[in-house]
Amino acid sequence: MTTTPRPDVHSFSNFTQVTTRSLDLSVSSIDFEQKTLDGFSCLELEVLSSEAKEVVLDIGKQKITGVTAGVIGRESGVTQWQTPNFSIDPPTEHLGRPLRIPIPEGAKQQKGALFHVKIHFTTAPGTETPGVDWLPAESTSSQTHPLVYSQFQAILARTVFPCMDCPAVKAPFAITVTTPDGMAVACSGTSAPTAEAPCQISAAVPVKGGTYRYVQTNPVPSYLIAFACGHLVHLPMSARCGVVGDPKEVAPGVEELRGVPEAAIRAAEEITGVRYHWGRYDILVLPRFFPFGGMENPNLTFMNACLLTGSRPLVPESEKDESEVPLSDLAKRISSVDKCLVDVVVHEICHSWAGNLVTNAQWCDFWLNEGFDEYLTRAVLERLFGADYRKFQHRVGLGEMEKAVIEWMEGPEEEREYAKVVPNVDSIDPDDAFSRIPYERGCAVLLRMEQKIGRQAMILWLKSHFSDNAKGTVTTEGVLQHFKEKHPKAHAELDWQEILYRSDYPPHDFEDIVASPADALLQEALRASGVSRGSDGKPKMTPMEAGDLKEKLSAVLSSSSAQWSDLHTSAYLDELLLIPGERPLSPECAQVIDSILGSVRDGGGDISSCPVTELSYRALWLRLRARDLSVEGLLRSFLCGIGRGVYLKALYCEAAKMDAQMAGRIYREARGRYHPTARTQAEKALGPEGLKAAGLD
Repeated sequence: MTTTPRPDVHSFSNFTQVTTRSLDLSVSSIDFEQKTLDGFSCLELEVLSSEAKEVVLDIGKQKITGVTAGVIGRESGVTQWQTPNFSIDPPTEHLGRPLRIPIPEGAKQQKGALFHVKIHFTTAPGTETPGVDWLPAESTSSQTHPLVYSQFQAILARTVFPCMDCPAVKAPFAITVTTPDGMAVACSGTSAPTAEAPCQISAAVPVKGGTYRYVQTNPVPSYLIAFACGHLVHLPMSARCGVVGDPKEVAPGVEELRGVPEAAIRAAEEITGVRYHWGRYDILVLPRFFPFGGMENPNLTFMNACLLTGSRPLVPESEKDESEVPLSDLAKRISSVDKCLVDVVVHEICHSWAGNLVTNAQWCDFWLNEGFDEYLTRAVLERLFGADYRKFQHRVGLGEMEKAVIEWMEGPEEEREYAKVVPNVDSIDPDDAFSRIPYERGCAVLLRMEQKIGRQAMILWLKSHFSDNAKGTVTTEGVLQHFKEKHPKAHAELDWQEILYRSDYPPHDFEDIVASPADALLQEALRASGVSRGSDGKPKMTPMEAGDLKEKLSAVLSSSSAQWSDLHTSAYLDELLLIPGERPLSPECAQVIDSILGSVRDGGGDISSCPVTELSYRALWLRLRARDLSVEGLLRSFLCGIGRGVYLKALYCEAAKMDAQMAGRIYREARGRYHPTARTQAEKALGPEGLKAAGLD
């Protein structure tokens, strides 16, 4: 069941009349001085409507240096090239510009006709092309060569190459990239060297430049086309899994990640009943200024180096390839890996089904990518680590959902729309509505469905969702219809208007899904801290002296330190962060909590200084909420050393509330290191006073 195409408000392309059948992208020159790319995109297109007279593509600020087009002979397969009179309309905010190319004679208004268009381009310099990020050599581990990488989700592919930049259009692609000396290329496809592009990334440190070619045989949307060029090497973890990155990053990455991808892929195949379609799976470790934790580019997950903590005990490499090791043994082997890292890797791998194989057709339906992915991720984690682990993961997720809803509901009235599962994002860049809502509130939709039909039936329905929609796109309406066909009674009993289109989140009982011994320990720690839920369902904290808090919380955690995990720390801090009010606890109490959590985890030191950034950012956030002015040094160190957008948004927002001058000073120092997308998030969070302090008013 593939969704019938309909216009996309975030794309100028006329993909309901003409569609992309394949794309060949070539980057012939990478200029690190000017921060530009030269190349061309060649699209094979099919006419869908007898009314089609032109093809309309999305572009950004790049210079279009030439366009040719030609009909593909039905029998010969040869393209007869012409030089059409193309035109470019004026730009529209956040959407770029439409490039209009007449369909060549012989294909115009001929339904089913195939033709090519080839467009040569030079990208706009630096941050004027937000789809790529240029990092100086000093931002990399080796500090010898600069790095450039792409990040196209949601609508940034158009800023690099002309395309139909919308998720409803999925097509196979090839990409050819020529590098400067000392650099190699990794892409979201499979290496496919040719005589003209003979190079392959390997364990050998690149010395000279060369030309690399990758192909993606599965149809994917434009936002999943990805590449990185820098001083990169590749080390294998198994026959089909490996790590790519700076020479100083890959060996530690292999040690820390070994076993995780293979275990996750095999568990996901068992749960979905759909094979892994993509062949290889590699992880590209990017510098800490990558704006996300991970990005699900097919074949090549982009992952932030901040997730590698170096905390895994060395595990001897198996004599067998991981593909030959029983899944239960692999699960035992990876049990010592930092669970924050495992969660991210499993999440990105599960996108191989939820998002990459079955894709949301429009950005208002982003929950169909991320909510399904979270549900599948936790099913995989259950297969690897047990039922209680899944239950507690959902508990943590529901806390993150609640926090995200509150953030939108307490913001400007016009932004409350983005707390919905299916928001109206027609008038904005979809990235402006980015939050944990499509992930966790989207996942909660599936939990509601599970409560109605039962876990076993839910997994069976999930299997049919992936098999029936494989390599296609879906909408909310289509998915609900699919569920209705399989489970009409449950569909009728669920209030879809409230579930999908309501901004605030009415209380709902998920205890049958999340109750576990791990959750019981969390609740005990919260009670010891004076935290409880009021009659309105919101958390509240009974005021107490820092000394009393230290005594009570220490008593609980010291007797349960072996059971207390990083997930407990995340969930505990999330609950405290949900407490309403300008200053929900004193600076002294926040410092006590920071110290106790750090001591339980590492035997000393504060949790705000620990290497697991998912924990340290939450602890810093709590201390900012407590208006703890002594946190400035730690905050500066954190924000100047990492560029993950979700961290920047939360910390700059709270820092600006505490001391806008301090927040602005830190941002002024760190701004040049951040990705353009992360800058936008940070600058919105800073507010007028923070921006003024940063010199950006």
